[in-house]
Amino acid sequence: AFCRDTAAAFGDRMGDWEFWNEQDIAFAPEPVWDYVAALKAAYLGFKAARPAMPVLPGAVCHATRTAYDAGLYANDAAKYSDVFNFHTYAPLSSYPTIFRELRAFMEKAGIAGRAVWMTESGTNLEGHSDKDGAIAGQKAHSPDQELVHAECYAKSQVLFQMEGVARDYFFVFGAYNERNGAKDWGVMRRDGTVKPTYAAMSAITRALVSARLAGEVKVGDGLRAFLFDQPDGTQTLAFWSVSPADTASGHVKARPACAKAFARTATAGTYVLDDMCGRRTAVACDGTAPLKLEATRFPAYLSG
Repeated sequence: AFCRDTAAAFGDRMGDWEFWNEQDIAFAPEPVWDYVAALKAAYLGFKAARPAMPVLPGAVCHATRTAYDAGLYANDAAKYSDVFNFHTYAPLSSYPTIFRELRAFMEKAGIAGRAVWMTESGTNLEGHSDKDGAIAGQKAHSPDQELVHAECYAKSQVLFQMEGVARDYFFVFGAYNERNGAKDWGVMRRDGTVKPTYAAMSAITRALVSARLAGEVKVGDGLRAFLFDQPDGTQTLAFWSVSPADTASGHVKARPACAKAFARTATAGTYVLDDMCGRRTAVACDGTAPLKLEATRFPAYLSG
């Protein structure tokens, strides 16, 4: 009744309903079958008021699937939810392992075709914050840490798509600290100004919001490039050089830039190049020689 009334009161102002949060850890001490019983009731209530709106189980947050996950689907959670959703703050280098194991689990649970959403994702690669913040006890990212944060955000959005993720919610847009104030998560600063990650969000949205991932393109050692098809028939190449952010599991710095040159065959014309934070330049090609480009650790987008 509560979920029915809540869904009715909010109407279509909500995009979806996620019932509970990280119940596979200490947020929910009850056993998994008690949680699923509550999920079933919530699902019936939400659907009674808004039948077309997706209902998600509370996101699980272990990097690998556990007995809790198995218990969810052994108790018919699949019949009372529409999406498989989970959270990860694992390093970028862990994504292939995490998603390979996830796909195997979903196959075994009978939900192999279900959409996968990241209802929280983020990074720890920049480490605990170096600067004193605007509020006593609440630390802030240094400029170097802000760049690592933006690098990880931009790369994660492409790498999630390569792993089949349909939607991602990055943690977190506003200014927010955890771990006794030592961990700065936000895309915005406490004074209301924005970090490079905000500009990176804008740039990747402008470049790829309507595009469809075609796949990875091999452009050279130490480089990664991904081709996207645009609705107008053109393509966009998202590319970067491999840095410690791609390979490390511990804290990394934003330098060196890891610059590497490469070339691509292209027809004559003028192409649009956006850097990670949206600085736009024109790149001309006469068609008689390959288009010469330079990749750095910070993703860029070549369109046209």
